[in-house]
Amino acid sequence: MSRLAILEDVKRRSTWLSREQRAEIICLIRDALASRKEIVLALVFGGILVDGKPVRDIDVAVYTGYRVLPDDWPVYVGEVRDVLEKRLSRQLGFVKAVDVVLLEYVQPRLRAEILRKGLVVLNRAPGIRAVMLLHAIDDVRALDVSRKRSSSYR
Repeated sequence: MSRLAILEDVKRRSTWLSREQRAEIICLIRDALASRKEIVLALVFGGILVDGKPVRDIDVAVYTGYRVLPDDWPVYVGEVRDVLEKRLSRQLGFVKAVDVVLLEYVQPRLRAEILRKGLVVLNRAPGIRAVMLLHAIDDVRALDVSRKRSSSYR
């Protein structure tokens, strides 16, 4: 097994975190993302928000208002992930994997789920979460209607 694979395995190992540790992680993420002026909205979602459940990774969603182009999003997400992982490792004393998604380019169903259940850690445009959630729900409905129509033609 390569060193990179071993490190990734260590970062994704399930860890029991106290409520205080979870709150500290969320604060560290908020502080790290605050310096990124292109980020309009950031949310933490997934297992980090569930008490009494081990955490395998930390899920973060960011919205930049399409400041990151479609061809550039993989590099951008990698940069944000690296910044967050280094910050958490330095402050907490242990390594945890961070998964970052860009809300602009994620599937509507997942976008709606994140916006509905995620915890806002940064919001530079009041009301944007509600507007984005309504759009995501409309997109999901449109996809469902489209799928029903296409399946009826078979």
